[in-house]
Amino acid sequence: MPRKISSNKKLSSKVKNKSSQSAVGPLLLFGMGLLLFFLVIVPGENIWLWIHNFIFSLLGVCAILLPILLICIAVLEAFGKSANNLKLKISVALVIIVFACSLFFVFVPKPENVQNINWFSYIVSQYKQGFLSKNSGLFGALMGAPMIWAFGTLGARITNIIILFVLTMFVTGTTLIELFRAFSQPAKIIKHKIEDKNAGAAEVKNRKTLDIDVNIGE
Repeated sequence: MPRKISSNKKLSSKVKNKSSQSAVGPLLLFGMGLLLFFLVIVPGENIWLWIHNFIFSLLGVCAILLPILLICIAVLEAFGKSANNLKLKISVALVIIVFACSLFFVFVPKPENVQNINWFSYIVSQYKQGFLSKNSGLFGALMGAPMIWAFGTLGARITNIIILFVLTMFVTGTTLIELFRAFSQPAKIIKHKIEDKNAGAAEVKNRKTLDIDVNIGE
């Protein structure tokens, strides 16, 4: 009997340690996301300003997505709505940011004769102008420029959208079944409304016919 009690205590202590360790990761990630959020929106001074400009030089206008994604992942992990590895999800979130920059890059109008652009000098200019938050930054140019060269502008846009869609589903833990259910919900609501409307119209019609029958009988 004492052995059973001691083994139960060991199991409960292990469970508590495991739960506390699992809570540390999302908490640290949430704090990092908040810090990055203020680094992005507040220019600041000295080293803070340098980090602010460096983030925008890399990510451009998509810089704000980095802290938002990290905070969202932390919240999902804290509520246990995702069973995937936290490190893997952070890595995928960074890839999402890169493709978001690329998406912005391929949608921004480019000079004519895109195929003849000196891509190296163009990418360098994107990095230099990135801290002004007017473009997609270095990562957007590094990913978007080869895609435009390989697939053309339209193909690069379609490819970016599909990749972002799949990666976002992975990070949020959304399955295809849940996605189809979400898309089918509006159709079900519209169907019920139409059915209710038709039932109401049929009821009104029946009442009118009953009134006519009563009048004729009188």
